Amino acid sequence: MNLDVVRDALLADARAEAATTLAEAVEWADRELADARRAAAGQLAASEAAGRADAEADLALARAAARREARRLVLVAESEARRELVDRAREAVQSLRDEPGYEGMLRELESLARSQLGVDTTVVVDEQFGGLVGTAPGRRVDYRLPVLVERSVDAMGPEVERLWR
Repeated sequence: MNLDVVRDALLADARAEAATTLAEAVEWADRELADARRAAAGQLAASEAAGRADAEADLALARAAARREARRLVLVAESEARRELVDRAREAVQSLRDEPGYEGMLRELESLARSQLGVDTTVVVDEQFGGLVGTAPGRRVDYRLPVLVERSVDAMGPEVERLWR
């Protein structure tokens, strides 16, 4: 079994789910930003009643606060979207354990671990999460399924961020 095919399928599923999650997060962030803008506009009206000079100062502060809040909301939404992507990819990858090719994938991962660590490699299959861990004196490789998902998402780098930008 070619790990690239598995990774590509997982990435495609993760991208589709991330796009949905992103759309929801963007809608939420837009609503929050609109509320913040309405609050800033209300503060502006009250400040203008108190005096033009005070209003200008308050407006500048309100805009800065709104920009900070908007940025915070965007960062929260991005973080939640990434976390949702990883969570959904982890759930999806767990289903691999029930697939007929899973044992073959474990053999390929074991072969990879042994080629990286040498003949003294000890391989332990992770029955709880799937995948395996290989160890040799002073070295270790972690090919557990949740770790492989994290690495795959990390390997996408800025491409992941494009899902929600």
